[in-house]
Amino acid sequence: MLDTISQHMMASREASLEAWLSAANVALSSLEQVTVLNLGAARTLMEDVGAHAGCQNYDENMPKPVALKPLLDRNTAYSAAVLEIAAKTQEALKRSIEAHHSQWNDSVNAVVNLATRDGPEGTEVVVASIKTTLAAVNAAYDNIRLATSEMASIANDSAAVLTQEGSRKQPSQKLPKSAAKAH
Repeated sequence: MLDTISQHMMASREASLEAWLSAANVALSSLEQVTVLNLGAARTLMEDVGAHAGCQNYDENMPKPVALKPLLDRNTAYSAAVLEIAAKTQEALKRSIEAHHSQWNDSVNAVVNLATRDGPEGTEVVVASIKTTLAAVNAAYDNIRLATSEMASIANDSAAVLTQEGSRKQPSQKLPKSAAKAH
């Protein structure tokens, strides 16, 4: 019996290690995506600065006109890309955690069932207590998982609404009062 329990414990440890490695791979993949996105944004910014650096034919007293629409569009696209990466990362981590939790739960239940079957007299009370504790832990895990999913859904919906509103808003095309008086 102890040999079988040891085998289940080793399998559980291996599953835990695989879960951590899976989570680390998801995190590294997301970090790589955000880094590529940030490098692209930095490159675009440098190109914009280079394009505006050569423009020196304007009146020093007048503010230089800035095209806000392209900047807003780029910021909105950047924010949407970051939100998409975050949502994909959250979904991948959720799937990984749920799969590994299920494997861990099955492994623990197998050990508990072995202890019930092969244990000495009187272990039924201890095993029943362990099963009750496992049921409470699983119920708490399910409640936390549901609450986290609802919070993530609300955050994603809010972000989507803000992104849509940001892309619909047009900067005002009105001239400043000082420029309007000149016309």
